Amino acid sequence: MIVSRHGRSRALRWLVVVLCTLCPACGGGEAEPATTAAPSSAGAATTSIPDVSARRLRLGLVVHADAPEHTLHFWPTVLLGALEAAEDHDVDLEIRGDFDSAVQARIVDTLIADGVDGLIVSLPDLHAMKPALDRADAAGIPVITINSGIEHYLETTALTHVGQFDSAAGRLVGDRLTTMGVSGDVLCVIQEADNVALEERCDGVEETYPNGTVVRLRMQWELADWASMISAISRELEGGEFAAVVSLDLAGAAAAMDAIRAAQTDVVLTTFDVAPEALEAIRSGELAFTVDQQPYLQGSLPVQLLVDYLRDGTVPDRTQPVETGPRLVDTTNVDEVEAESASMAARIAARFGS
Repeated sequence: MIVSRHGRSRALRWLVVVLCTLCPACGGGEAEPATTAAPSSAGAATTSIPDVSARRLRLGLVVHADAPEHTLHFWPTVLLGALEAAEDHDVDLEIRGDFDSAVQARIVDTLIADGVDGLIVSLPDLHAMKPALDRADAAGIPVITINSGIEHYLETTALTHVGQFDSAAGRLVGDRLTTMGVSGDVLCVIQEADNVALEERCDGVEETYPNGTVVRLRMQWELADWASMISAISRELEGGEFAAVVSLDLAGAAAAMDAIRAAQTDVVLTTFDVAPEALEAIRSGELAFTVDQQPYLQGSLPVQLLVDYLRDGTVPDRTQPVETGPRLVDTTNVDEVEAESASMAARIAARFGS
């Protein structure tokens, strides 16, 4: 049985894949006492491997998004990867999320109390999440972190991290803008003001873009309406001398397109992640390129790693995260990526409806 439980929904509606409510809550008792110690390396988690041979595994996935199955294209793709991997490995998966990192940490505590066998947790705010991950370790529950937090997972007890180095993704953007001959200031639009991964993307742009200043616009977009998002970007564009806008997610890219039109300015627009509308915008020239972190792998790989750890004692190399990106998508490879995206979208629609 695969379960989704979630908090309130405030998701933006551009590039939305709406997933249906998943099946009712799965059962299961408290986690059994640990019997086998996991091999360790310097700084490794102390979690021991429980004996799970006599029961069906239960895993929890906790991400920094309200109702992730009803949010933007990115998180449904992560969920698809996790759900398909859970089915392939015959395990139960409970999915929850909240934009508020403090609430996300409390959800982790709830799943610890429920006795899940393993946890997959995004790490947007180390300070807020680390105590909960320490409590999971103390309870003998292994954790793999995903998506945000690749630069900080070693400060937690996580077995490993699955995702991309966001600073490297930002450097890729800065390099490409420079190669394109862009000259002037860059507006880096941060849609979650407390998300360390987004700051690291802007940091990366700064490191490799020498032709102007990188100006950061920070908002908390799950609390903002569409008009406010467009207005905020327009005001920045009208008040500066910008040559490019770097949006850090797909909804931001859509808002930036409207803002660029409203400001009647000619700037290069780039973004992160992949969806059909973004690929079409690359074809039309409205979007110069996007950077793909392959969210499907961020869902499927940690399920596989946790199952291997719990069933076979296979311990990931904690010192090396499992990197899923960055991959630059532009006119040279848009056809290939479009075929992948169409296949993914069809599976999401077949499984959950649209």
